[in-house]
Amino acid sequence: MKRHPERSLKIYLIGIALIALLSTLGHFQVQRITTTDDVYASIINLSGRQRMLSQQVTLRAQTAVLLDSDDAREKLQTSISEMRAAHEALANNAPHPALPRLPPESAAVDQIFFGEPDLDNQVRRFLSNADSIQNNTGDPAEALSTLRLLSEGTLLQTLESLVQTYEGMAIASAEKASRLETLLWIATLILLVIEWFVIFRPQHASITDAIATIKKQKNDMQQRQTRFVLAAQTGAFGIWERPDTRSDAIVFTETFTNLFEDDGSIFPVNCEGFLERVHPEDRAFTQKRLFRNKPADGERVMLEHRLLATDGTYRWFSTLAEYRRSEETGTYGMIACTTDIHGQKAAERATSEFISTMNHELRTPLTSILGALRLLMSGTVLQNPEQSRRMVDIAISNGERLNRLVNDILDLERIDSGRLHVDLKPHTLSDLVTTAVQEAEGFASAHDIHIRSDIKSADDLVLIDNLRFQQIMANLLSNAIKFSAPGSAVNVRAQSVDDDINISVSDTGIGMDEAFQKRMFDRFAQADPSATRKVEGSGLGLAITRSLIEALNGDIDCASTLGQGTTFTVTLPRRTSEIEQTSDLSRNTA
Repeated sequence: MKRHPERSLKIYLIGIALIALLSTLGHFQVQRITTTDDVYASIINLSGRQRMLSQQVTLRAQTAVLLDSDDAREKLQTSISEMRAAHEALANNAPHPALPRLPPESAAVDQIFFGEPDLDNQVRRFLSNADSIQNNTGDPAEALSTLRLLSEGTLLQTLESLVQTYEGMAIASAEKASRLETLLWIATLILLVIEWFVIFRPQHASITDAIATIKKQKNDMQQRQTRFVLAAQTGAFGIWERPDTRSDAIVFTETFTNLFEDDGSIFPVNCEGFLERVHPEDRAFTQKRLFRNKPADGERVMLEHRLLATDGTYRWFSTLAEYRRSEETGTYGMIACTTDIHGQKAAERATSEFISTMNHELRTPLTSILGALRLLMSGTVLQNPEQSRRMVDIAISNGERLNRLVNDILDLERIDSGRLHVDLKPHTLSDLVTTAVQEAEGFASAHDIHIRSDIKSADDLVLIDNLRFQQIMANLLSNAIKFSAPGSAVNVRAQSVDDDINISVSDTGIGMDEAFQKRMFDRFAQADPSATRKVEGSGLGLAITRSLIEALNGDIDCASTLGQGTTFTVTLPRRTSEIEQTSDLSRNTA
């Protein structure tokens, strides 16, 4: 009996020793496995990200080729660098911030990278083609085609195989931990209980944390993908495709529908519906170039056409499409990028109108001047002083017309560059308007037009730039005179209203339709832009007038009825407080 307690104590001590030994072994094993799990989680995440990066590099390479911009190439370089760094870490154990420790050695992994299917060579080939696009060397179409083939084919499959291999290694490690748990369970229930409190519960918590970390990393990856899609949608282009040219189906991405502020109901997802949104004049060649059933592999098509927008107007778009043949099915698909170029077209149209207008406005007076000078040089009219004087008058009149045109263009340049000088001085309302009317009377008399003026609050002072005011009135009066019938009158009314002055110029001429009123203040705007119009003018007067009025902190309004006449009303601030300060300063100086 005496030995029993001793034996029990010995057994207990042995059991405790065994428990301690097993616990110690289990503890170190669990720590090793936990650390390995963390490594595998990082490796799986990094290798899985390689799949996404291959798609990202391909998409950004395509964007760089389509847009040919520094920003697109910079984004492509970022993706290339990230993919290359991850590859070197996985294949050659190079340091990487996403890997806390080097990945475990594995013959299966080495086989994937350096044996068959030679993932190392595939990735290097993929990045080499991406580099050629980023550096703008070689054939971009060939390089882009190679990227698509790799990212959609063998490269993607091999990367998937790599992820599965790492996952298998992680599973094998987890199974090893499970076997250890079973062994400890079989050893003793007491050991199991002890291990549950001492080992397994902490291990369980660690595994739970690792799973939570993986889930968080997965959610973070999904959020990054979402942000990437949103970033792509902010560009002024839209992507759409025909998965199979034999089918009538079209797939529109959100980037395309965003161009039209479409909720998915405007563009039917078929070829016929798309063509219905194309301008009738552009429909035939759009159908011929974008909706062919037998294209060539890699063939690219680029065209400009007009599409119906949500506001009922047609806008100009440029579409670049590429046909691709599927290696698996042998069918052809088409992917297209449609870019809004309406602003570019408007600029081209404005340039064309400017050239046409300047051609007429410069050639007409130059022709008259040269004709008069040639007659004088020939001596034909020298014997007739009156006719000679008339030739000189013609040359002077047209020279002044050219001078006005040059001055108008210079004024526009000053306005655009912010160098328009405004010299504010006090003037009476009567002096301002009377001077403007007197300067226009000669031009009015030549057109058999009478100018009537009605000035109220004539002695009120206005702080204003007299030169710019006279320029404003000259433009308004000359327009009223030119577009009025001989024998009619132009009315000028002026008055002070509170701290403003209102000046109106009215005529009973041809008036303007609503369409022209919407663009009458545009540069080079002409109600009749043809070279055969009856009334000369560059179309700059009203544009300059509005800019001068805005420089004086004023406003201009127009009321016109076609066939009945037009009234322009100018409102300018008097700046009475500044006039008073100027007067006080003058008195103090005196």
